Formats: sequence, C-alpha cells, structure tokens
Amino acid sequence: MSKKRSPAETETGIAPGLGALISRAAKQMSGRETLTRNAAIAINLGIPTPSLAFSWLLQSNVVPLSRLISIVGEEGTLKSGLTIDMFRWVTATCMEYNALVPGMLQYNENENKPALDFFWSFLENNRDLEQIIEINHTRIMDEWQSNLLRKSDEWAKLFDKDVGDGNPGWIIPLGLAVDSLMATACQEAIDALVKKGSAGRSFPIDANSLSQFAKALGMILGGRPVWLIVTNHAKPFTDRDTGLPKWNIPGGKSFKFMQSLEFFLTRVKDVHRVNFNGVDIAIRATKNCFGESRRKMIVPVRWTHDIDPETGQSRQWSMWDWPQASIMLIQHFQAKQPGLAKQIAEIVEIRPGKNANRVWSPTLGINSRDEAVSLHEAGCMLEERPDILEALYPILSIKQGRFYRPGMDFRAALADTDAAPDSQTLRTFRRPIAGDLDRLNLIDDSVETAAQAGSDVYDG
Repeated sequence: MSKKRSPAETETGIAPGLGALISRAAKQMSGRETLTRNAAIAINLGIPTPSLAFSWLLQSNVVPLSRLISIVGEEGTLKSGLTIDMFRWVTATCMEYNALVPGMLQYNENENKPALDFFWSFLENNRDLEQIIEINHTRIMDEWQSNLLRKSDEWAKLFDKDVGDGNPGWIIPLGLAVDSLMATACQEAIDALVKKGSAGRSFPIDANSLSQFAKALGMILGGRPVWLIVTNHAKPFTDRDTGLPKWNIPGGKSFKFMQSLEFFLTRVKDVHRVNFNGVDIAIRATKNCFGESRRKMIVPVRWTHDIDPETGQSRQWSMWDWPQASIMLIQHFQAKQPGLAKQIAEIVEIRPGKNANRVWSPTLGINSRDEAVSLHEAGCMLEERPDILEALYPILSIKQGRFYRPGMDFRAALADTDAAPDSQTLRTFRRPIAGDLDRLNLIDDSVETAAQAGSDVYDG
C-alpha cells in the first residue's frame, strides 16, 4: 500500500519550498570553488610514493601536494633523514619530466647542529642541487617563520599568474622544511628569559606563536604545489592511570589539526656490516587524511663512505631502501596473513631462495632458486612493473592518485578533474641512489626477513 502524500509534497517527495531553496542555492554556488566528487579526487594531486610499501602505508600511491606533513619520533630515528629524502622525491620527479628546474626547496635547520655531509648524503651528493636548495640555520622560532613567509612570497612573485604579468604559473613542485618545530623558543619567550634572569615556563608563549602562524598555512600551501614538512620530538612518559607508555609531542594542537599526515618513526635495530652500517626504521602513519591511520611499515636505511675524488676527503652515501621494504611487506603477509598472501601470489609470486635473505619470482623473470636475488633487487624489479602494481592496489586497499607533472600549471592540473590516475611509483622514475649500488656495497644480503624478525615489528 503506497504512502499517502501530504498536500505539501511533490511527486519527488520534496516540499515545494525546499525544492525552490535547493534550486536557488545551486545557482548561487555556480562558478564557486565547491568540491564535487571528481574535484575532491583531483585535489589529491601530488608526488608519487617511493615504493609499494609506502603506498600501502598511505593507502595511496601519491603523496598530495599543498599539505602539511609532520615527522615525529624519539632522538636518533632519522626524522631529518626522511625529510631530506622527501626533498629527493621532489627533485627526482622534476628530472623524470625534464623540468627546466629540479624543484625549489628551503630547509630550515632549527636545532643548532648542522650536518651538511649527512644532508647531502641522502641527495646522492648531487651538489648541482645547491642552486635550488636554500639551507638556513635558525636560532629562534621567529626566524624560521619569517623564512617560510619570505619564501612563499618570493615564489608567488615568480610563479603566480595572479601576482605578476607573464608568470608561468605554478609549474614545479616546491618544498619547505622546519627541522625541528620546537627546538627553539620565540623571541618573546627569550626576552622574558633575559628579563627574569632564569628559565620559566615558556610553553604558552611558544604554543601561541605556533597557533597564530598555523593560521597563515592556508596562504602558504593552498592551491600551490608545496609540501611543508616539519619534524618534532616525541618524549616518552608512562600513563599514571594505565601504566602504558605514551609520547608527549610539544607545540600544542594547532599544527596537529592542520597536518594531513603524521609519521611516527621508531628505531627497530642497528645494522653493522663490513662495508656499511645502518638502521631499520618503523614508520607508522599515526595520522592519515587519505586512508586508514596507524598502518605501519619497516624500511632499511643504509649508509657507507667512499673518498671524494675532488677533495680526497671521506664522503658519506645514504639511502632509504624503499624497494626492499616492499618485499619485506609481502614476506610479512606471507608469514602472518595467509589469506592476503594468497591473493598477492596470484598476481606476483615471491619465493624464498636457498638463502633466506634472497628471493626468486617467476613473475619477475627470476625463474629458479639458483637465480635468487637480494630483497633490494627483487623490490626494484617489482617497482618497475606498473602492471603488477596496478593489480595489487585494490587488494591492498591502495587508491590510485594523480601525479603532478612539472611543466604544467598546478592549478590547471587541479581543474582537470577528468585526468586518469597513475600506477607507477617513484622507483620507476629513478634509482634510489646515484651510481652503482654494488660498488657502494649498500645491498644488504643479510637483512632479517619479516618472519625472522617477528610480527610485532609490523604489528606492535
């Protein structure tokens, strides 16, 4: 029996007055920057992730631009190293698309402990990049805030069509970094310290300064191909009520509300070999606006030294081994999630070699255990197969995003809501480090598999 309509209802079930209101609102919104479903997808335009494992962490194969990204952790967890490596992703993307300029970057070292050898080791010791990277050593919070605003203004005058006639538009990705956010106090707090003659509680002053600055982030990031990456220290403490370990992250809530991503880094283990050293780092996405928060991955970080032929001095080379991390993630699924591992094996088989730290794969053209290769080499082969990656994304809950292609105005790219998504990762674009990895002896044949390390490494 059909429901009897009231006199106020039309055939659509909408009251005439409400229908007129909706129609009027639609006309008023015409031409405004409102988000349709396609437009909402389009705004997640960014830099490709460095590997399948990182895509799994984000549930996206793109790290969107116009975003605030926070990297936190205890001392010695390579927060600075990840920041610098993300700068490398920017330059690698520009080089892939033959951009006239390989990005523009500003790094604010705010801890009074500059280590330039360490910095350049993650950028393949490519000193040609000195032309596009501004490195500042800041002593107070006001300085890095001023630097960010100054650089934002410089870029607007250089790129923004609305600011200068003849400007090309926002045609290259840009990066800003503060390392670290709360390592220095603001001038007001320092003045109070000098006046009082001893240190007091400056938290309200510093946190309020950050809160006010956070309100300017829309101007710095909105509609621009810019990452703002900030690091911060996590200080452990024990919860009095539960007895469980927790972390205090200084700086108040303003930046935490604004950030799209927060990566929490922990040190899993140190690695010492004859030819190189390193650490295994766990990265947990404690905040992820693009997918499920609190996913976790493990990535080996390795470094070695050689002699700089120009100076005769020792020179460091460092790399995050993102390809190896992808194979380690698949091994974790094989050990702990057999149902998911079976689905993965239907797309790409990863089989253990005679040595547990080597693998072979008929899918990747490694046809026997005798031909088994290191996890790094297998990961590189996997990352160079976008057909396999594209097939894996749905079963790993990874959304395919759109890569920003340098040379195209970013705002025009945002407006192109019909563009198709991409399937590659950054590994497809560029080797993780310049030169021959075998020569540098950075391939780790003795790394523990996920099964050997234990599931708590991923799940803890």
